[in-house]
Amino acid sequence: MQPARRTVSEADTQRANRRDWDAYADEYQATHGEFLRDVGFIWCPEGGRRGRRAGAR
Repeated sequence: MQPARRTVSEADTQRANRRDWDAYADEYQATHGEFLRDVGFIWCPEGGRRGRRAGAR
């Protein structure tokens, strides 16, 4: 069997991505939850947060 490319609709792509994310979400949250936090939003691995100047923590 060989992989093949085919044209798919945006709806098909969204459904496939949703199934994949739903299957992986709990593991992802368990692995990255401390970094993601319940409150606030971190923009990047360097710790930039909404409402703060670059580099501020």
